[in-house]
Amino acid sequence: MKFSRLLRLSLQTDEVFTLVMIIASASLLVGCDYQSGIPNLALSEFTATGTGNLMYPQFDEEIRHYAIKCAPTDVMSLSATASGEQAYVWFDGHPPELKTTQVVLANPDPDQDIVVTVFSNNQFRQYTLHCLAEDFPEIQVVHADPEVTPDLMLVAPRFRQNGQRITYLMVLDNNGVPRFRHKIEESASDFKRHANGLYSYALRQANNDFSVPDYVIVILDEDFNEISQLQTVGLTQTDGHDFIFTDEGNAIFISYNSTSRDMTAFGLAADEIVGDSVIQEVTPDGHVLFQWNSWDHIDLADCQATGYPRFASDYGHLNSIDLTADGDLIASFRGCGQILKIDRPSGDVIWRMGGSMSDFQIVGDSFNQFCGQHTALEIASDRILMFDNGNYCLGDREDVFGQFSRIVEYRLDLLAGQAHFIRDYSLNNTYQEFTRSTGSVQLLANGNWLINWGNGPDMSITEVNPSGTEVFAMKILFDGSIAVTYRAFRESSLPRN
Repeated sequence: MKFSRLLRLSLQTDEVFTLVMIIASASLLVGCDYQSGIPNLALSEFTATGTGNLMYPQFDEEIRHYAIKCAPTDVMSLSATASGEQAYVWFDGHPPELKTTQVVLANPDPDQDIVVTVFSNNQFRQYTLHCLAEDFPEIQVVHADPEVTPDLMLVAPRFRQNGQRITYLMVLDNNGVPRFRHKIEESASDFKRHANGLYSYALRQANNDFSVPDYVIVILDEDFNEISQLQTVGLTQTDGHDFIFTDEGNAIFISYNSTSRDMTAFGLAADEIVGDSVIQEVTPDGHVLFQWNSWDHIDLADCQATGYPRFASDYGHLNSIDLTADGDLIASFRGCGQILKIDRPSGDVIWRMGGSMSDFQIVGDSFNQFCGQHTALEIASDRILMFDNGNYCLGDREDVFGQFSRIVEYRLDLLAGQAHFIRDYSLNNTYQEFTRSTGSVQLLANGNWLINWGNGPDMSITEVNPSGTEVFAMKILFDGSIAVTYRAFRESSLPRN
């Protein structure tokens, strides 16, 4: 895997750079100085025809990246015209021409990036057409308002093609153009960047001896090249729902660790195979520094009462961990309808939210509870944000209000034992759209929420501002249906152009 060289150049849409050296097709930038105010150094026209597919988005001289589906049998005609009369234009591998150029490209590689350069008076600007494979999902940008966050997005939609699991790792812009894409013939999830500059995703493996899917955590460098694969130490499984690097370089995993337990108190066998939710922190040299087990801290009666279908083989279904500013952990247990704050390294439960032993009474929330949740985050010392799926509820919410999903934020008052409702958002503000599984939320620097709607609604990703107004909406489809995405992240460290 290789990151697009254009991203690495960090050429800004509204900026022009001084060219120091061009080697071959001007794709290697040896040095540059910032300049502005260079008139007419842009394309006025850029087209690609002959593939049977349309280039998107519609050409605009300020938009630098485009995409089109390509097949090895295609013959593509490319045409580009500069705005300035004295500007030269050329495509990679072809000689420059004054003002306008046309080339025919036979048998394009579906993963090819086609670069066109505009050059005048030692200044240049580049545009890129990204070729996509025929089975690449369809990206539909429903709308993108001017106030949408401009950062690129990391997503990993997955689908089945002729019975084969397929996942695409993608870096998308707000036009739906994939600046980076990598196809995996398996189920993968949780594609994200860590604070240390590395990327990771979880790659599904074969089922273990307990018929539970196992995973490896694949670590990528800043150019998306694989550098290692990590797993838990001494446990029966590594899970793919979440993974964290600490500032010290340690890896924090989650696991559904299978063991035999006496479950007669729950109407099951005396030697029932039980899947405990385990959090494990491992040093770079493989030493287990911290290990926490749900069996020691959660009342399984709550997990059974939710009706979660994997009781007891995966009774807790730990699906997110968040490292807090004070070094502790926020852990979400979907199977039990609970969120815990866990002291690290003692493992003591600092507080629990949800369940029969909750430390908080929910105040001001019309629905009075969350349930089946994903992506529980401590966004401030007294604020909790989560994707509330709205299924497997302990109370009567599903009976009274039906099943719907939302993002919800609470303010925690530890002294009063209250969780005060701050705000929520349901897709289209209907409180009817339902995500049966997966789903995520990310708090952005401007206060907006980036929401991945997961598995269920006729929408993939939206962004809403603090007033609840939707400023961005995108669908990722395969064969006409929404592809399942586990999480979505905006990443401010990636160059936008």
